[in-house]
Amino acid sequence: AHTMTHPILIRLNFQAQLAEILESKRLVADKIGQCQHFAYPNGQAGDWNQETLTILAQINQPIAWTTLARRIRINSDEPLCLPRLTVAAYHDFNYFRALVSGILVR
Repeated sequence: AHTMTHPILIRLNFQAQLAEILESKRLVADKIGQCQHFAYPNGQAGDWNQETLTILAQINQPIAWTTLARRIRINSDEPLCLPRLTVAAYHDFNYFRALVSGILVR
């Protein structure tokens, strides 16, 4: 899920954040049966807040992805603030292999 209208969540009040998140999760779940992942719109630090984290915790969202570009630190990253490595359509398989192997550090 990724919200319905792609707002920067920190700009919304609690109820508006809740509606954006729940409706997008419902839409995904209706199409594929479940929705275990959430990706913050824009995804940079400061794009979500404690209210956002509270909402995700209250609805039992297990994982949420940021766009902070680095590898996951197994013992220290919070499940609701996970970084991710971005692979674009123009990246070839060798780039992907180097990125996920750790040879290429972003």
